[in-house]
Amino acid sequence: MQQRKSFPKHDNKATPRSVNAIFTSTLPSNNDDNLDTLSTVVCHLYTGATKTFINSQILYHLVPMNSILKQSSSFLLADGIASFNVLGLVDLSVEFNSFVTPIKAYIAQHLCTDMIIGMDYINKYNMNINVQKQIVTIQLHNHQIVVPIVSVTKSVKIPVISSTTVLLSSNSARKIPVAIPISSISLPFIPASSFKPHVLIDNKNKNLNFQNYHSDLVLYNTMIFPKVIRK
Repeated sequence: MQQRKSFPKHDNKATPRSVNAIFTSTLPSNNDDNLDTLSTVVCHLYTGATKTFINSQILYHLVPMNSILKQSSSFLLADGIASFNVLGLVDLSVEFNSFVTPIKAYIAQHLCTDMIIGMDYINKYNMNINVQKQIVTIQLHNHQIVVPIVSVTKSVKIPVISSTTVLLSSNSARKIPVAIPISSISLPFIPASSFKPHVLIDNKNKNLNFQNYHSDLVLYNTMIFPKVIRK
């Protein structure tokens, strides 16, 4: 991607590569908890992008909206015609294997991935992509680390259904049996949008462990009226 203001050259043969990283915001905040928040994401390395971009949906888990540096700007896509708008800038610290690398990232509302690392980052840290060995090397202050390139597979959503109709009383918690069409698996659970305004999910372990097609899930009804979970 290119910024409309400068029209830098782009690489038509660029191919995205992916690495795992941890990043945290370095913006000041009135909420100390936000400064300690870490998120593991898949970063796409893309030599066709002149700048680094982050998905706004990921960013909002780290910092409050009023902490984002609002500075709207526009970029051109690789075809040199289509535009790509961003919401602003944010200072991030990207961590690879405990190797912290600060960078400014443009905030994109509609991004195909969590984060795109562009040529600004690649040049700053003398990043080298070895396709044959499937590794990436990064340099900072005479130190160098090696990060493996990971294969990113498309996620598949598996519907989780309640095994029985359940009535959740107001301000109460209840364990309910749930089922999926797979006999044995452990998967992260993402509640449907209709649940979020009314029901909290007790998912401390992040994953639901299914055996013989079944598992249990604890739901909290935080509303003053009952909620029915239908079979």
